[in-house]
Amino acid sequence: MNGKVRSFNAIRAKMFGYVVTPLQWLIMRRSFIYSHSEYEFSSRYRGLSFSATTLDGANCARFKKIEYSHPERWDSNTAHMTDGQEDEAWAEACCMADMPIDWLERQSVPIPVDTCFYGPKAVPYDIPGQVCHITKWNIWKPNWKKTWCSKAVARIILKAIINGLEKIRKRQAEIMPHELDMLTRYYFK
Repeated sequence: MNGKVRSFNAIRAKMFGYVVTPLQWLIMRRSFIYSHSEYEFSSRYRGLSFSATTLDGANCARFKKIEYSHPERWDSNTAHMTDGQEDEAWAEACCMADMPIDWLERQSVPIPVDTCFYGPKAVPYDIPGQVCHITKWNIWKPNWKKTWCSKAVARIILKAIINGLEKIRKRQAEIMPHELDMLTRYYFK
């Protein structure tokens, strides 16, 4: 099934009235127009999105039901995966969010929009690692035990497509939202 890599175009969103946060401006110092990345799973997984963020209070890797009701804010790339590859991506996302792999199957009611799901040992958000985006001199280094949005999305894609996306694999430790968008556009064309 096909999921989607969603890239938040903060410059375009600002043109339509969105107020860009200081952290988003910081990220855009190196990531140009994109300030956030999400992976939206296919309907097999109820269209849930996965990422890592501080904006919704999770401060870690998490699942979230997002309506994407402002399409002008998001650039989307379809991620062509087999069911088996998507299952691998789901399993990796569950591991990062500290959720049992079958947690969604146990949800008998519709998932409320904007509800986050993550466990107590979810991979924490790497704010100091994001600070490395301020400069090209790498004063601060990303923490391998933490993550941020594009790094989390790249990790689940890599888990699903073991032999593909070699360019993302090489940049995974410090991948920025604009790089993830560009490389998924190239790979999944």
